[in-house]
Amino acid sequence: MFQKLITLIKKIVRRPVWAVMNLYDSLPFSAKSRAVKKFDKLAEEKKLFFSTSIFINGFTDQLCGLIFFYTLGTRMGMKYLFSPLNSRRSHFETVSENTAAEFPAAHKTHKNDPDEYSDIYDFIGVNNHLKSLSKNSTGIEFNKILFDLDQIKFDNRILQSFDHFINDLKFRIIRQTDISKQNLFYFRALPTMFKNFRLIVSHETGDLPFRTIYERNRKEKGWSSAYHDSAINLMVHIRQGDTAVIKTPWNTYIPVWYKIEGRLHEYESKEDIDSFEIIDVDEFYKFLKKLLNQFNTDRFSSVVFSDGFKSAFDLINSDKEKEVGEDGRQKKMQELKQTYDNQEFKKFLEWTEVKTVLGEEKEKLFDLIDSFIKSDVVIIGTQQKMIPKLLKIYCNPENMPFLITLYKKKEPHVNYLGIGPEFKHRMNVDLDDYDIAEISERLENFLNERKPKLMSPAFRR
Repeated sequence: MFQKLITLIKKIVRRPVWAVMNLYDSLPFSAKSRAVKKFDKLAEEKKLFFSTSIFINGFTDQLCGLIFFYTLGTRMGMKYLFSPLNSRRSHFETVSENTAAEFPAAHKTHKNDPDEYSDIYDFIGVNNHLKSLSKNSTGIEFNKILFDLDQIKFDNRILQSFDHFINDLKFRIIRQTDISKQNLFYFRALPTMFKNFRLIVSHETGDLPFRTIYERNRKEKGWSSAYHDSAINLMVHIRQGDTAVIKTPWNTYIPVWYKIEGRLHEYESKEDIDSFEIIDVDEFYKFLKKLLNQFNTDRFSSVVFSDGFKSAFDLINSDKEKEVGEDGRQKKMQELKQTYDNQEFKKFLEWTEVKTVLGEEKEKLFDLIDSFIKSDVVIIGTQQKMIPKLLKIYCNPENMPFLITLYKKKEPHVNYLGIGPEFKHRMNVDLDDYDIAEISERLENFLNERKPKLMSPAFRR
């Protein structure tokens, strides 16, 4: 009976996804159960292996994907084979000569040698750790299959239960398995992974302790902190780049974010751009000023990180059909690109009590990760997607920093990452309506527990 089922399934392999789904939904429970048992038997016989084939996205997307796929594969009884992660940020630009010359202190590099590390995964120690988890595949000739979860339309009933989701995957995987060989499935997904990330969070394996891996790697290869010693470590991350709105030399505005309807179009007024999620650099500056004015800033070591606006100009320049290329405008935009970071971050760069780090060079990315893990306080905006993922990957409710998220109109939602109410040291701040005294009081209460030795009557101004 089972062999007849397998034959039937193989006949529909090339059919549309909805046809496969309908077949699965129409099968009796007994047929599904037999398919799952066959899968379990092959897994026990070590004929089912898995690895990852994550799309080339930001490295935090890749780490979340790794958690997702590793949890699924190991929970299904499959054996993991190492596949190195590679970041699209493996090549880096240097800071512009204009910026370095005008604000040398803000961009001065420290004693760290970033070239000691091949890429971000070498720096955080993940690839070496994954190698240690991998099964020995020497001499094995695999039947290799790309298994893309984004090509599957899962029934909502399946997604209500982790066990149902697992059994559904087993059924779909077994129909592509060659039972006479060892099979290596390369798991891939992005929207499906994030849509169902919460489903697997409570089942996360202990084999991927990212914070422990990082700390072990830092003991083996030191890295000088961007913070100074004996202080409350406060980090601000201001994402601009591919989410920015650029003011042109002729006083129009060009948004570049894919979320904005009308991206790369010119607007006469910034208010005409329909995106409440965009938070300007100056809004971060004003908030941080108000917050730090509540305290003795000598107790803080504050670092502001931003990718700057380079990629925004690159996106505009790539749109060759735009009118910005007419009448020498493209040349004017290229000239503006050289000074735009200085212009937009001028207040931060001149603020001597705060260190400002602009750009996407390798050592700055390493500093960003190291600073996040060592932070007591982190401030972000709704353009930011990287920091919430780092929070989930590297922190738990006990060791997380105090996270302040600035927003306008619509409060941010991060529960899809499994960051629920147990992550209690979080505060969403409406920039149009907030009480700085309330925010500073909550922060002070947190710091009284986190770093009590630095707290005294002189902590407040």
